[in-house]
Amino acid sequence: MLYILRLKNLTSIRILIVLLLGLGMLFVFMPELTTKLANMVGFGRGADLILYLLVIFNLYYFVYTLGEQNRLLKMVTLAAREIAILKAQAGEGESLAEKGQGGDDGPEGRWYHGAA
Repeated sequence: MLYILRLKNLTSIRILIVLLLGLGMLFVFMPELTTKLANMVGFGRGADLILYLLVIFNLYYFVYTLGEQNRLLKMVTLAAREIAILKAQAGEGESLAEKGQGGDDGPEGRWYHGAA
């Protein structure tokens, strides 16, 4: 079941999108089918069922996106650490601020965006 939730193959994603679009079209053209499904599950209307499914999907997507963002942040952090270690080993340990190429230059500097 978890494999279905973590689709990596582009073909699998396209097939899932086509199936969901077809299901959505079926629900639009045959609303009585949605109402029957909702009654089987215990909801009064088909629109309620669709709304609840949408809320569940959105919550899942939010949690999944948050996890992916954290994973990418960890990857960027590890890459930055490795670059810093490699630069330090190569003798390029000076920061941009120490070289005069960065940092907060004050009110007249290029990094200051406050009101004049």
